[in-house]
Amino acid sequence: MNAIGPITPHGTVVINGGFDRSLYSVKKNNTTTPWASRGSTDHNVYKHDLCFRYTGGQNKRKRATYNEPDIHVFSTCNGLKVESSTGNAEKRRNVRDCCKFIGVTHADMGADMPHNASLTVAGLTTIMNNGPAHICPGDTVVWDVPPFDEEQRGGSNKSRKVFNVKPYNMQRNDHTKVVHEIIKNGNPEDDDQNEDANMVAKMWHEFCETMKINDAGLAFNSVKSFLEHFGALRRELDSRVIGTAMTYSAPDSQMDILIRYGGK
Repeated sequence: MNAIGPITPHGTVVINGGFDRSLYSVKKNNTTTPWASRGSTDHNVYKHDLCFRYTGGQNKRKRATYNEPDIHVFSTCNGLKVESSTGNAEKRRNVRDCCKFIGVTHADMGADMPHNASLTVAGLTTIMNNGPAHICPGDTVVWDVPPFDEEQRGGSNKSRKVFNVKPYNMQRNDHTKVVHEIIKNGNPEDDDQNEDANMVAKMWHEFCETMKINDAGLAFNSVKSFLEHFGALRRELDSRVIGTAMTYSAPDSQMDILIRYGGK
């Protein structure tokens, strides 16, 4: 039996969503992904999962019948195709570019489940804090892709590579800290999680080198490039805001969140 939608309970905006079977047919046969070494065959969407629409590739599902939902979603990165690239930071950017956050599901969905489910796209709902940090009331929360080839925190099935949630300030401060460290002390030890910030900070060093040769034109172009990329780093982070935490949560515990509130 299909869920009736759209539905709008008090204080929330809810739409009818379906499981993305088209994407599933690609993911289940793909083993060449950054999450392949501990990959899971469980691609189902479960209650309280963050749901995303896949915007890349040619396998975007089209609406077939009047009763079918317009939005088809997924919640795991297992089997997700990642464009070949030179480093983990670029791989993460490619995944983020192909994933658009839609909302939080109220029920389970999957390839073997005939029904659809309602998705909260705005308002108060409950999710799992499956990230590495404690989240406090009032914190702005962002989503991120799970670590590559590492055991996923949270949930009863840890081989499901679901999207992480993290405090906005944690990610912003990580970026700023890496940039400051490189400017002050040179390149820090390689950190895959901060390759974007590493790149931005190296641009600052390029600016400093152009200053040494006293070339105003090169110096201007260098600092312009630095500011543009640093701004892009912040804008990309802002685009991943999902809402504001309403309750305290430790890692691997539930939390209430106000979806689509507190964007930067």
